[in-house]
Amino acid sequence: MKPGKSRIGSVEILISEDSATQREQLQHLLQEHGYSVEATSNGKKALAAARRRKPTLIMTDIVMPEMDGYDLCRAIKTDEKLKDIPVVLLTTLSDARDVVLGLECGADSFIRKPYDQRYLFARIDYLIMNLELRKNQKMQMGIEISLGGQRHVITAERQQILDLLISTYEQATRINEELEVANRELRDTQAQLVQSAKMASLGQLVAGVAHEINNPLAFVMSHQQTIERNLKNILLEAEPHLSVGGRDSLDKLRQRLADSAAGLERIRELVAKLRAFSRLDEGELKQIDIEEGIESVLVLLQHKLKDRIRINRNFEGKGNVLCYPGPLNQVIMNIISNAIDAIEGQGEITVSTARTDGMFVISVADTGTGIPEADRERVFDPFFTKKPVGEGTGLGLSISYGIVKRHGGTIEVRSKEGKGTEMIVKIPLRQPAARAGEGT
Repeated sequence: MKPGKSRIGSVEILISEDSATQREQLQHLLQEHGYSVEATSNGKKALAAARRRKPTLIMTDIVMPEMDGYDLCRAIKTDEKLKDIPVVLLTTLSDARDVVLGLECGADSFIRKPYDQRYLFARIDYLIMNLELRKNQKMQMGIEISLGGQRHVITAERQQILDLLISTYEQATRINEELEVANRELRDTQAQLVQSAKMASLGQLVAGVAHEINNPLAFVMSHQQTIERNLKNILLEAEPHLSVGGRDSLDKLRQRLADSAAGLERIRELVAKLRAFSRLDEGELKQIDIEEGIESVLVLLQHKLKDRIRINRNFEGKGNVLCYPGPLNQVIMNIISNAIDAIEGQGEITVSTARTDGMFVISVADTGTGIPEADRERVFDPFFTKKPVGEGTGLGLSISYGIVKRHGGTIEVRSKEGKGTEMIVKIPLRQPAARAGEGT
């Protein structure tokens, strides 16, 4: 059946809506769907228009000046020439009395604002297709009810009551679905805020520690170099006069100084990596070396690796990438930390990078316990975790998913139970300009 057509011929819809913006929007929407539409700004004008040219269906807002939607509906249903026209009330359904007053005035259906287009047209089609059936079912029911201390007497056809209650139930169901989606999004956002706050605090702590270490480290390294330089000058004069024992002591001294220099250099590298990781508060897109970020994360997780887990590096994605440095560090840390936790006893983690098809790819594969097939689709759900109570919040991968999505990328999990898991993150090498202005 073509839009705007029905078994009873062309469909003409009369709109009564005092809001010019909503009236024009609904009129345009219906006309785009193929219906013939006349729009009025209040109930009086709509009633006059209906008497002048009988429409197939009337859609009316409830709250309007001069004649509201209830009064318009009553006028239509008490007019012998118009009473068989289906009347749809446009409402927010924010008050239970809407349903009772709608039944009382003879309305046929509710459609909730703002409109869901699929439901809007489905309701219209349903009412039009049932016009002939409604004409043949004129058995009325008298019902007296009390709501909010007020008495209401409802006299309506069984089909009308059924239609109105069905439409009310459908709208209430849609409201409930929307609330569930909004609640889920709120929980996701709250989880991300909590985790981001924790990571920001960690970043500040790491930055502070790195700064405090860096100053005395520079002092010690400077003196180390002075000692080596002056000792070398002294030894040019003293070494020919040393005994065998003195020469042995000199060799040990040289070795200890070399070991000390190597240790200080290791501390310097560690501080540099800590400072790199601490960029968690950076909310702007920046060009960074992601492989450097991976090394920084590995330094911070060294206490969990110990001697039981070997790290294999397969870095082929050389060069800088435009991204949000801190959040991306957070993703890498979450994934590698999960890989470590998945390995019981000895094992390996292979961290790989590559550039392919305009994407920077980060892969973390472990030889851990793997993820059961039933759980694989849930790993990115907030608060989902298989860890014992107190050992995991179930937020890590959910947060990571949001961060990667914000970059316009993807995160994929591949796993075989008992054989290990691979997490694959893909980030576009070029970030759209629209995201370039975003903050954290």
